Amino acid sequence: MYIHFRRGTQMRLTIVFAAAMCALSLASGRSLAAIIPPIGLAPGQQYQLIFVTYDSIAGTMGTEAPYNLFVNAEAAQNPDLPSTTWSSITTTVDGVTAESNAPWLGLPVYNTQGIQVNIEGQSLYSGTLANPVLYDQFGNAYPGPDTEYAYTGYGNDPVNSAPLGSPAGASDGIPSFTSTYWLDAGAITTPEIPLPIMALSGAITVAAPEPDGLLLAGLAVAGFFAWRRSLPCRPCG
Repeated sequence: MYIHFRRGTQMRLTIVFAAAMCALSLASGRSLAAIIPPIGLAPGQQYQLIFVTYDSIAGTMGTEAPYNLFVNAEAAQNPDLPSTTWSSITTTVDGVTAESNAPWLGLPVYNTQGIQVNIEGQSLYSGTLANPVLYDQFGNAYPGPDTEYAYTGYGNDPVNSAPLGSPAGASDGIPSFTSTYWLDAGAITTPEIPLPIMALSGAITVAAPEPDGLLLAGLAVAGFFAWRRSLPCRPCG
């Protein structure tokens, strides 16, 4: 059944739909930003993706399992992210480090705005970054709604750093920084206060672009005429 609307009715429906989408976005607290694929990579090349979570979690758990579950649940909120397994960039009191829990695989690491984060050819954990992590799983710039810090549990200074789950507190980083502070900015003495954490993906392969609609239509037309030419010629009567 086809329903025809007058121009004014169409405009009102468009406005109502836009307002509903805006209200849904505001209600969830998440803006509908676009995820940008890695810039400069060709189809078939591999990379890793990194983001800082929109939501927060306490720094009191001493094992990696709850943090890994948390970042995968965060990633699942955005179906536009590539399908992969996510690991939390966290060091916990049980002795598991960020490097082992969320390993760098020797690949370029990109944030959700398509910008390479690690310095070319250097490990993500080598110290400084080329560009900040900065963006959450929705492609929105951080800081988020809570604070500019994110729990990491990472640090080489036994006085001013503490793994997650430690009674002394929990180390944090600053996702908007490119200095060593992105991962190790000191320790928070109140780890029960929820903060975001950072997530790193497994290896992701750049997919080949899909043919656009016009190309597919052109191929279909060409195929039709090729089929017509293959039919036996019949005399006109």
